[in-house]
Amino acid sequence: MDTFKTTIEVGGYYLINPLNPRCRKHRGRMCKVLEIIDSHHVRVKLLETKRTARVKVSDLTDFEDDIDI
Repeated sequence: MDTFKTTIEVGGYYLINPLNPRCRKHRGRMCKVLEIIDSHHVRVKLLETKRTARVKVSDLTDFEDDIDI
């Protein structure tokens, strides 16, 4: 089993990319972490729509592209 490690910081920018291929909600969207709800979930602001969402911590990955915000 592969292990991925990403450090989550409030105010950081991440890509929503669930490990489970069946989970398609918010896949491929960029977001900003607003708050940590518990050890498994975070509240994020989606950059495309400016709406907030609750996602699993394990679904967030770093991305290397520089973005203009």
